[in-house]
Amino acid sequence: MLINDHFDTNLGTYNQALYLLSIVADASNPRIIDLQKFCSDISIDWNYSFSGLLALLQFLEYLEIEDYTFVHLTGKGKNFLSFNKEGKKDELLKVLWQKLDQHNILVDIFGNVTFTYDVFYNTISFFRHEIPLQYSALRNFLIDIGFFENLQSNRLLVAQSYSQFFENNLLPSISTALLDELKSSLDRPVNRRISFEMLQKRLALQTQFGDEAEEFVFRLEQNKFAGHPLHDRIKIISKIDIAAGYDIISLKNLDSSSIDNFIEVKSFSRNHCFYWSHNEISVAKIKGDDYCLCLVDRSRISEIEYRPTIIQNPYKTIFENDEFIKLPESYQINFPPTIA
Repeated sequence: MLINDHFDTNLGTYNQALYLLSIVADASNPRIIDLQKFCSDISIDWNYSFSGLLALLQFLEYLEIEDYTFVHLTGKGKNFLSFNKEGKKDELLKVLWQKLDQHNILVDIFGNVTFTYDVFYNTISFFRHEIPLQYSALRNFLIDIGFFENLQSNRLLVAQSYSQFFENNLLPSISTALLDELKSSLDRPVNRRISFEMLQKRLALQTQFGDEAEEFVFRLEQNKFAGHPLHDRIKIISKIDIAAGYDIISLKNLDSSSIDNFIEVKSFSRNHCFYWSHNEISVAKIKGDDYCLCLVDRSRISEIEYRPTIIQNPYKTIFENDEFIKLPESYQINFPPTIA
């Protein structure tokens, strides 16, 4: 019984999963056919979810099937049932994500997803339809258990209680798996909606200079607004939303009542220059005074009194000021098929 055969059908609900485990725990190696009949007699819904739930619980190693006939609770299953109500939910989710990662399924689920950081809800969001149809049952199970939350406009949010876990554990795994796949398939077409510029940005984020500069500015912003009620909303979002056009969300001043400063960090050393992408420029133009460039001299980061240069509303400042020399670094060239 393969879990992959049920990801697009029906995995039932979290409460059904708990109920099925409790039945098996109370019985003595029940037969699958008897379990299914018992559940179906309770509710017709079990006719649609029984096989998927059984496969899911086997995938999590909470249940073991013997000779395709009998079911019994494993040691992991017994340990799971010993948790309290909230502990059970967190444990199941932790094991589920670990299993999906171990079986290299995360990149299949999220490889085409464009994550964004929702400033209003203070969490990660994406479009519901970006998860492939073959994983719709898994998506629905994660909504039922409360890991994802539905929004209007066909968007899903990562629940705030799981946002940090998703950011710290799942996003790095997804990024690593996706980059490995891209690197191993440079000579063949890749069905991933990631532009070359976005890939370059993600790779650049892994470099020491980029990370150091962002962390440096992040600490300055946290210290500046240490007593502000929205202090905890200040964060680096560049590793979450690679197409946001900025690296850090913060506040303009102590009177700010919401996140209203979007900071793009640029580091430099000997040469007084930086690269500003088309996407970043577009976002800067739209956000105007709510956007700033933060220029960090890497050679001075260790100086206690050093403060980086801030350019508020950089689109207006740079493109209306001849002291800034703007050089186009690259172009997108569309050519007719006859040339190739």
